[in-house]
Amino acid sequence: MKIRSLLALFIFMQISATAAVATEQTEPGLHGFINFVFVEDNRIGWTGSETTFYTTAKLDYLHMVSDDTTARFSGSFTPTVSDHSRAYDILKKREGNIEDTYVEYNHFISNNSALKFGVVKVPFGHFDTFANEDRNRPVSMQRTRTWDYGIRLDTRFSFMDMSVAAVNGEGTSGTDANSAKSVVLRFEFPAGSDGDATSIYPEVEQITNYHNPRIQNLDGSFDWHFGISGYAGNRYTTPVKEKNNHYGVDLELGYSVAALKLQATYHEGFFNNRSVAQDDINRISGELKYGPAVTLDIDDYPHALSSFVELVIGLSDKAMLTLMYEYYDPDIDSAASVTQVARERIVIGWKRDFRENSTFAFLYTINNNPAFSRLIEGSSRRVNVVETDDMEGDNALMMSVAVQF
Repeated sequence: MKIRSLLALFIFMQISATAAVATEQTEPGLHGFINFVFVEDNRIGWTGSETTFYTTAKLDYLHMVSDDTTARFSGSFTPTVSDHSRAYDILKKREGNIEDTYVEYNHFISNNSALKFGVVKVPFGHFDTFANEDRNRPVSMQRTRTWDYGIRLDTRFSFMDMSVAAVNGEGTSGTDANSAKSVVLRFEFPAGSDGDATSIYPEVEQITNYHNPRIQNLDGSFDWHFGISGYAGNRYTTPVKEKNNHYGVDLELGYSVAALKLQATYHEGFFNNRSVAQDDINRISGELKYGPAVTLDIDDYPHALSSFVELVIGLSDKAMLTLMYEYYDPDIDSAASVTQVARERIVIGWKRDFRENSTFAFLYTINNNPAFSRLIEGSSRRVNVVETDDMEGDNALMMSVAVQF
């Protein structure tokens, strides 16, 4: 699809869509979210691109056990790619995902504290970036913006908010088979105006209720929040134990109808594009007869750096525009292979509430990813790491209609 056509479509939707604003569901009871998506993705196309439709469904049940105790279950279902597809090994993913599923005790330590047991959000950095699909959101969020099994305590002081969690460190794909746990700590300044610790910082995960600055900042004043996050843990790939640590700072500025979010994160240890010496791992696995009690440490682990900035503008009470830029270096110590070279990402997002609790969203992702496609030196021929036709990049267009109930 040509850029000129995309701009024409964007202007048409901006002019034609009307209606009420979708609001966040916080009341007890059964709530849900349905998102119908059209995607044109150049990552894996053998004819220049791949287009598909799919639907994501989410159920969220909130029950007040008593005045100070809440039980919650939340999970989503998204179909994976057909196993007949030539791209199955590249695009396959979990279909069912467990999300916020916990028991929460409010006023646990003080009036401004809450304790959760179960599947909790890892309290690291921003959790409410508008682009909630992996193809559209910052790559680093696959490491830091996640759910995990464990315990989380939120406490609000007069000048700051604090969240601390102890989790398995493996996400929700399964429970871990080792005794090492990950510890997460987050501070945010200044403290929020709401006295309820359950609203310590925004944790929106779906496009229908993503915060519109024009609505959130009704008086048009200046607002700011500064966060510091730390994550310390290990990740096991039998028989290898790797560090899995993250340290980050984030800043959110709000003024009038605009909000600006910035986040920088330093990673050490495990990440998706590993550069740990695979030959050493293969040698260790081949030479040793190991059992579950054997754990080998690899001290030569990679270091990564990620940062992103996102500008959100409330065009009206019903429409919002976002622009996100990300810089991600998966291995700041080396650029020996194409998978260790830094990459960039720009995401243009727009949403319009056109019926009550109904939203139309448009997202276009521009990737500069040398691991996907690169030119041979001295030649105009392009080599693709993923088997594709000769393409310029793995850009993606996504349009969706979402309903919350």
